[in-house]
Amino acid sequence: MNGTEKDIPGRNGKICILAGLLAFIIVSSLFFSRAIQESSLIRFGWIIHGITIAVLLFTAILCLKMNFSAGRAFLCVAIPLGCLYMVLMTPFSIPDEHFHYQTSYELSNRLMFRSGEQAELGDSEHFNYTSFPQHQNRAEGYERVLKEILKKPETGTLTAIPAHRSLVYFVMQLPQAVGITIGRIFNANFITFFYLGRLMNLLAYLSCVYLALRAVPFLKPMFFLVGISPMALHQAASYSYDSVTNGLALLSIALFLRAVYRRERMRWREYLQLLIVGTLMAPCKAGYFPILFLAFLIPSSRFSSGRGKLLMVSGVLAAASAAMLLVWIPAMQAGKAVIDWGYECYSLAYILEHPLSAARIFLNSLRSEWFTWVMTGMGAELSGFTLKLPVYLPVCYLILLIFSALGNEQEQQTFGISRTQRAVFLGIGGICILLVMGALFVTYTAVGTDRIVGIQGRYFLPVFPFLLLSLKNGNLYFRKAMDRSFIFFALLLHYNLLNSILTYTLNH
Repeated sequence: MNGTEKDIPGRNGKICILAGLLAFIIVSSLFFSRAIQESSLIRFGWIIHGITIAVLLFTAILCLKMNFSAGRAFLCVAIPLGCLYMVLMTPFSIPDEHFHYQTSYELSNRLMFRSGEQAELGDSEHFNYTSFPQHQNRAEGYERVLKEILKKPETGTLTAIPAHRSLVYFVMQLPQAVGITIGRIFNANFITFFYLGRLMNLLAYLSCVYLALRAVPFLKPMFFLVGISPMALHQAASYSYDSVTNGLALLSIALFLRAVYRRERMRWREYLQLLIVGTLMAPCKAGYFPILFLAFLIPSSRFSSGRGKLLMVSGVLAAASAAMLLVWIPAMQAGKAVIDWGYECYSLAYILEHPLSAARIFLNSLRSEWFTWVMTGMGAELSGFTLKLPVYLPVCYLILLIFSALGNEQEQQTFGISRTQRAVFLGIGGICILLVMGALFVTYTAVGTDRIVGIQGRYFLPVFPFLLLSLKNGNLYFRKAMDRSFIFFALLLHYNLLNSILTYTLNH
């Protein structure tokens, strides 16, 4: 990666690494064999285990031999990993996936030029969730997929698309809806077009991260690892709209960092990229709007005058704000922005009238839950918090991310981070965290509760880059590029994580 071969080991080093990898695979396969011996899907388990081994070996060899750019290396690693997550996570096991599928199905109807009441109707067979329990990865889900994926489509009765669904901002559900539409046009069965929707969502996310890796001027391994983090791929390989949101957020961060560290005058093409991506991202989640404040760090020297910078920054923020208002004001007026949970939640008025009480609730939530948010953000608990993974996996991945954020000597000489920049990174990250907490405070937390309810680590995936960027300093860094080493260890962790998912599911 990065066009350098400094971190490629010699011939003897490669032989030792591959020998150790093979020994690791053999030992882990023995444990896997013992773990699934009572499962009814042993053959399927071994097929998937074999594919996982093949992916690990293929990507490891690429890391050791090839001198790919960061973007190409990412695609070689992330596409097979993402497809494995897509297969191993049974339909509707990922948080709120039924909700996102139903919303995407409605958008698919509109893509097929159905309007009015017709847009809210569908074939009852397309909502047959038998053997697919929500928020749970179960072996019965594998059994149904294997039994029905090649069957001819069955036709049910015309029925209303189940609730809940809320088509507020179509961009977040567009890739999934395109996949569903392609399947329906070619008369695919429910299982097949369901996975087509997942695949399109995965490809949309990977495309955004690929473009981010091409744009970001430094710390490419850190962005690489954030992009393939277990929780990120777990979300991307589903119907979750967080996939598009996370992809656009990472791309926005990368484009703004490139703008901050470039030296030549800003061109219209670069400005339009910032404007378009920022405008697309802003309506996804208001909590990530502060990412656009990176525009203030762009040096004035890149503009013909101070007025030029002011116009650029105000243009980006104004366009993003307008997009957000155009999307969410009609949604709020139509009652689509907030779900009625059957109880009274805190409100913005409560924060204004009782600021000290609200501050205590926020601080209590941070103090008691921050570690859980970090660990779940690293993938400690997947599905609906029902698939709990060995604690060493998220801990090791977090350590790997921290190391990748330190950079190397060459980057340190070229891309330093000033105190002002570090303060801005921490400030943006902190504001995003507070906005996410505030959103759950006023939409999900019942009055009288002493801490904010409903916050999940996955909501902070776009925040992690800011916290990691703030770690980069002039005193602690690697003397040479460690890109391949970071990716290699990430692959080992993913291999163990995928085996843990498979073993858990085959036994439940």
